[in-house]
Amino acid sequence: MAKFHGAEAALLFNSGYAANLGLFGAVPRRGDTILYDETSHASVKDGIRATPATSWSFRHNDLADLERKAARATGAVFVAVEALYSMDGDVAPLAELAALCQRLGLYLVVDEAHTNGLYGPRGEGLVAALGLEDAVFARILTFGKALGSQGAAVAGSALLRDYLLNFSRPFIYTTALPPATVAGLAAAYELLPELQPAREQLFRLSDYLKATLNAVPGLHVPATSHVIHPVFFTQNPGPAAVRAIAAAAQAAGFDVRPIVAPTVPAGTERLRLIVHSFNTKAEIDALVAVLRLAVN
Repeated sequence: MAKFHGAEAALLFNSGYAANLGLFGAVPRRGDTILYDETSHASVKDGIRATPATSWSFRHNDLADLERKAARATGAVFVAVEALYSMDGDVAPLAELAALCQRLGLYLVVDEAHTNGLYGPRGEGLVAALGLEDAVFARILTFGKALGSQGAAVAGSALLRDYLLNFSRPFIYTTALPPATVAGLAAAYELLPELQPAREQLFRLSDYLKATLNAVPGLHVPATSHVIHPVFFTQNPGPAAVRAIAAAAQAAGFDVRPIVAPTVPAGTERLRLIVHSFNTKAEIDALVAVLRLAVN
């Protein structure tokens, strides 16, 4: 697995949540600083709460704000981002982030939960697709999305792996992944290099879904979203109405989820759509027709 992702070593955890908790709870120490994107996943924020290091958020994908916060940071400084953000569906500017972290001597940590298996010629993830393996301190590679399994790995240096083996409490004091799951992961990694046609189909369908949704009056999908599409409303209808719209889509056979506070800030309620390579344009058209009726 480490070789596949272009890392020196990797350590298996039993979930992405445990991997983030185990990494951030163990590595940053008192006197260090963690700078994290304000839209980071809850598991990152919970991991940060488990460490005595100082932590500040920076504005989403805002490198200038990150650099301002870094100027006030002390000790070893860790920068936590997601390669693809789970609620907004946009990607982090990883090349620019890596350059900034290298210039300032910061340790970049990238959660690849939603990019592992999807990006790169073999599905190695966005970091590898951009050739940034050596510029990233640690990657969290989750298996519950594109790989269709469970668990996660922290990929990085051999020193990081050895340190986590000895000091990461969520790794040490829990049950390991069962052999059947590990065998399934091994099979998934054998298949990933063969799935480039499916990845290309996925990206085509993703673009089609976004364009089709944006043609519906009252709906808006940001141009920056990819694969994960947050569907906003021109006039926010409130949580109850968003739930009702999602329920109408579910009744028609589509797995559409409403996202409301506290998962996202109040006033930014949305639907969350994820397209798959096995979906069809006809299915997308049918879904959009249901949403058009529900909204208008």
